[in-house]
This record gives sequence, structure tokens and C-alpha cells, in this order.
Amino acid sequence: MSIIGNLPDNLNNGTLADASQVMANLNFIINQVNANANPSGTFTAPAGTAMAFQQSTAPTGWVAQTSNDDYAMRVTIPANFVGTSGANGFHSLLSGAAVVDGHTLSIGEMPVHTHNDSGHTHTDSGHSHILAAPIYEAVATATITGPGPIPLQQVNNPATNTAAANIQAASANIQNNGGGGAHNHGLTNFNYKYMDFVIGVKS
Repeated sequence: MSIIGNLPDNLNNGTLADASQVMANLNFIINQVNANANPSGTFTAPAGTAMAFQQSTAPTGWVAQTSNDDYAMRVTIPANFVGTSGANGFHSLLSGAAVVDGHTLSIGEMPVHTHNDSGHTHTDSGHSHILAAPIYEAVATATITGPGPIPLQQVNNPATNTAAANIQAASANIQNNGGGGAHNHGLTNFNYKYMDFVIGVKS
């Protein structure tokens, strides 16, 4: 957009012009410059333009925005511009400790290791052996004179024999396990709040 625009009086070479025409053009130029140009050290922009300033307050003619606080800045292209997003304040996540997801080791991820048994004893408090049923045989000196029962005599003792077992102490050989493999910890998604900015270059 032109600052000066068209002059009110068109002065051509080789023609005479009085002071009123010259002054009219000069005053027009002065008024246009005062109305449209910026003094040194100032900057104007259309109403609603948002810019980032590296200072604690907004400059004269600008109002500091207070609705968006504790965001990280993300520079993006216009097609990916979403404005603001995220849920967690950036400062606390940036300065705090990172927390990773828990992980349960599988057998293959355990370090290879051995289980040792220092020795143990098996004790038997005693047990019984029961002999076979009584055995009988005919009495060799008996005289059988007629019908009737045959005299018998017992030839064994079916008593119970009680004894304690002698069990030796021994060490158990327990096999090792574990594959010694690596394992991963997933990093918790911080979900930072962020604010999008588009870098514009004036042509």
C-alpha cells in the first residue's frame, strides 16, 4: 500500500506553477506521512496480530495475553497449526524428575544366577513292619485215633517290628535360570502444553 498516494496537483516539466500548487502538494505529503508512517523505534500491525516478545511486559500499544500460561513454544508450518494443546504445565515437567513406566522382568530378562543348597536332613520318626499271618502245622507227636480235630502248633511269630530309618544328609543341586537379556522401560508421555507459532517473512 502506498503511503503518499496521488498528489492533488499534477506538476509537469516546462510548465509554470505558483506557490499554492507546490505547497498543496507538500502539505499533502506531510499529512500522508504523519498519518501512515511509523516514528523511529515503533512498530504497528493490524489489530489482533499476535507476536512473541522477549520481555516481561508488552510494549506500548500492545496488551499482554494472560489466558495461556506455562506453555512451551512450538514452531510449525501453517498446515499443522492447531493453536494450543496439551494438559501439563511445561515448567514443572521441565524441572521435575522423569518417571518411567514399570516393567516386569521375564525369565529371559533375568540375570543368569544359581541357587545353592547348603545341605539338609530327612528324619524318620519310626515305622512298623507287620509280619505275615500266623502259620500252623500238625503236631508231630500227636496220635490221631479217630475222627476229630487235628492237633496244630504255630511255627512263626507275627509280632510287629518297629525301627527308625537312618537317612543320610545331602546337598541338592538346583539348576540355574535366567537369560541375562536386556529389557526396556517405556518413557511416560509428558503431554506438554504447547503453543503454535508461524514464522512469517515479509515480502
